[in-house]
Formats: sequence, C-alpha cells, structure tokens
Amino acid sequence: MSYVRRLTIAAMVAAMAATALIVVGCGGSGSSTARSASGASNPLNSYELYVDPQNHGQTHGTPKEREVIGSQPSALWFGKDPYLEADIAEYVQSVAAFGKLPVLVAYNIPDRDCGGSSAGGAASPAAYRAWIRRFAVGMSNNDPVVIILEPDALAQTIQACHSTDANAHLSLLAYAVGKLKRASNAYVYIDAGNAGWIDDPSQLANALKQAGVAEADGFALNVANYETTSRSIRYGTAVSKRLGGKHFVIDTSRNGAGPTPVNDGKPWCNQPGQKLGDSPTTRTNQPLVDAYLWVKQPGDSDGVCHGISQPAGVWSPKLASQLTGS
Repeated sequence: MSYVRRLTIAAMVAAMAATALIVVGCGGSGSSTARSASGASNPLNSYELYVDPQNHGQTHGTPKEREVIGSQPSALWFGKDPYLEADIAEYVQSVAAFGKLPVLVAYNIPDRDCGGSSAGGAASPAAYRAWIRRFAVGMSNNDPVVIILEPDALAQTIQACHSTDANAHLSLLAYAVGKLKRASNAYVYIDAGNAGWIDDPSQLANALKQAGVAEADGFALNVANYETTSRSIRYGTAVSKRLGGKHFVIDTSRNGAGPTPVNDGKPWCNQPGQKLGDSPTTRTNQPLVDAYLWVKQPGDSDGVCHGISQPAGVWSPKLASQLTGS
C-alpha cells in the first residue's frame, strides 16, 4: 500500500492551480500549535486537511470519481524510498505553504503485514530505526503533520504472527513515536487495528502502552477496513478509558456499508459492496475523536482477491465504481 511518488514543489503548485475548484479542506483556519500528548483537547480542529491534487481519485478516476473521491483529503503512504527525506520534506513543506495539514502513513516495519499482500518492510530492527530517523529528518522544518504509524503492526503483534519477538516489535513502535514527536510538529497516532480484530480492549490498551502511546497523540482505528464509524467510536472509547482518555482517529474511507460477510478467510481484502464513509474532517463532534480520515485512498486495492486483479495499493476501477455507485 505504499503510494510514494516524486513530486517537485513547482509541479505541486501547478497541480494546485489546475485543480483549485476541487481542493476543499475540512476544519478551520489552518493555524494551530501542537499540544502535549496528554492534553484533553482536539489538536487538529483548527486545521484544514489537505487535498492532494495527485491523489489516485484525481489521476485515475472517471469524472464522477474525481468529483466524489478525488476532491477529498486522503493520506500519502511512505515505505521504502531512496529519497525518503527529500520526498517527505518536499511534500510537507509544500502543503504547509498552502496552510493545510497533510496526513502521512509510516509503513515500513520489519515483517510488514506478516508476509501478506503488503509484505515487505525494513530488513531488520536496526534498519527500521535508521528509516524512522530518516523519516524524522524529512519533517525537520517543523511544519504540522499527522502521522499514522504502521497500519496493522500492533494488532498483528498481539496475534503473534510476526517472526520477531513481540516485545521487540512493540519497542520499535515506541522508538518511532519518540523520534517523530521529538523531531517535528507531528501529531502521531499509533495504528490499533479495528473494532472487529482484537476483542479485548484491555489487551489492546496494554499493547498500546508498550508501543509508546503515552508520548503519542493517540491511536488510529479502522485503517483500510470496513467497521462502521459508530462501532469504531464505541470500541475506541473503551480502549481510551483504559489509557486515561487518549484520543483517536478513524479511517472512514470505505466503511459506509459496514463489513460484508465473506467465507474465504480474507475479510480484510476488497470486501464486496464497499461504500464511502464519512467525509474527512477534523470536526467530528465526538470528544475523543480528533478526525475522520481517508487513510486508505478509496479505490485502491487490498490485493488480488474477490474478483479484483490489482495488487495492494493500486487503483482498481471496479472498486472505485462500487464506492461511488457508478
């Protein structure tokens, strides 16, 4: 699911100008200051989320898909990238120049996706720590940014599907949180799976503690999944109560229809009947929910499954058509 692409500032400015009519942010004035990780208020609600004019809905979609999907803020994913520092710096600084808030996904932990459709990641814990340091360097200009840290990694660690020791895996997440928080004006949310994955909120909360949630701004739920927003709020609230009131964000990119029963053991993969969920916003009217985000770019495949031939992270016209009802 890595979406990194080279993009010069000049090209971004040109793209912004060309798509000015569809670049609509969500939230407020675009000015704010970082709060402490233990603060009680929403640190994001005075920002406008950034609509990338080169998101997949804009570059690959039909006119209707460009209007419905491409006009909304979505996240940019970073994995292995030889130009990591430059790519992050270029993107974040360019977005800041427009007074917007970008959402980045850090997705490179060792044994990523437990060898599944998005397998890969850093070759070793040492390589991952070096990668995180490079990621932090890219944000050293101190422009504001939201970071979703390592989708699936925490829940998969609880399930013990990784080849590495669970404590070592959680310590890598804690290392990442510390580096990213101390190096930049970053709002860091540790991915915590979804409401249908880890049944025991206490078990998830304990793992989040080991992963450094005390220093993070909170956790993320439902990334690239289908659980409804209402169920995610209930589940996240139960987890938050065990973490002293930590806030969370929810991926609503394709949860409008809720989960669809599948019988092939791949409920996470390109579920039939997908629908767009709540539009991205930093004003959720929920005291613990800092934002609804489109972390997964709607229309992108989870892998080859359920009649979809595109690999993970690649635009699927069939999925996009489902989401928009076209």
